[in-house]
Amino acid sequence: YATVGAVLTPAVEQRFSTTAPDGRSISTTSAIGAGLGSEAGIGYDFGKARAEVTAIYNPRSVNSTTVDLPQGPTTFQLDNVSIKTASLMVSGYRDIPIIRNKLEAYLGGGIGVRHTTIDGFSLAIPQNPKPIQVPSDNDTNFGYQAKLGITYKVKKKLDLFAEAVYAGTVTSS
Repeated sequence: YATVGAVLTPAVEQRFSTTAPDGRSISTTSAIGAGLGSEAGIGYDFGKARAEVTAIYNPRSVNSTTVDLPQGPTTFQLDNVSIKTASLMVSGYRDIPIIRNKLEAYLGGGIGVRHTTIDGFSLAIPQNPKPIQVPSDNDTNFGYQAKLGITYKVKKKLDLFAEAVYAGTVTSS
């Protein structure tokens, strides 16, 4: 079978902590906007179980970030810095009939690879005459997901589905 879908991602706050070269701990909180992406894949239906391979593209933007600086937390407004994530996932599903031949629930999970790219931007820091240039960056990591969904069988070869997905990435640093 083939699958095509839209990916609606809600706005979130992302927290990140790191250690500066001088040993100070630096924490940031970024406001990441909602996104509309796409998903396409191929799969095989075993009856009560399915397996599929999907490619997912999800563009988002960072609207602001707050950095804990020595003089206190400072918020920087960013001009929609772009974050793009492309994933290739292998997933398995267990179908649970609700209304015979019409409505099914399903549980699923998958693993794969996620490639994330973020645009470069500049930060104007108070008491610093020159803005800091943050270069573009990209990273590829192991990804995982858990899914819960519902499928309505419109015709013999056409299903409509809606699902909730919890997705994560395991970073190397």
